[in-house]
Amino acid sequence: YWPIRADNKAEILRKLCKQHNIDFKDCIVVVHDSADIKMAKTAGFTIGFYPEDEELKKYCNIIINKKDLAELIPVIEEFEKRQNIYKLLP
Repeated sequence: YWPIRADNKAEILRKLCKQHNIDFKDCIVVVHDSADIKMAKTAGFTIGFYPEDEELKKYCNIIINKKDLAELIPVIEEFEKRQNIYKLLP
């Protein structure tokens, strides 16, 4: 159990990847504010979901400016197709 705080999101992502033997490039993160910058730099694909921070936007592969989580679905599905992510599942 790792308590998630604004200052440790990237570290937790690294620990989870190591624990489950997942490469960072196979990770998608959804970011929103400046507390997510380190995590955005760590992941293989970064989705800015209504990002508030201009610096954060530099690290986003795609930006969604609509406040609707359903907008994430087609982006994640396309990433899965391109990465062949299903090969990672048991």
